Amino acid sequence: MEEKILKEGIVSLKKAGEKAPQIFGIKTGIEGLDDLFFITKMERGKPKKIPLGGFPSFAVVNITGISDTGKSLMAEQFAITQASLGYPVCFITVESPAVFVASSLKEKSKVMGIDYKDIEDKIYFIDAASYSQ
Repeated sequence: MEEKILKEGIVSLKKAGEKAPQIFGIKTGIEGLDDLFFITKMERGKPKKIPLGGFPSFAVVNITGISDTGKSLMAEQFAITQASLGYPVCFITVESPAVFVASSLKEKSKVMGIDYKDIEDKIYFIDAASYSQ
């Protein structure tokens, strides 16, 4: 097989920068976490951090860690928060069956002060834990 170089895939920083989307924060619902992400603006010749208030839009966020460090809790709180803001959420579960995650989301929404009825039609599961080949 002959290798080809796709010229469309080679682009200068300037051209890519011109097409870059505006970055904004996507609220996680996790106290303190939303303040960790920022953009920088120059003011009087000095850089100033401007908090985004959540994950940077268009970011790929990988959550890794050893067991029982809060990865699932973080994902659940994020899903509840986004659903409560009116956004549809796709929750892919590979370890716990969707019925157990749903039970957890119902309890967590109470603790977060979010009415379960406001989010139950906005979160969709891909249940790879129960249905896999």
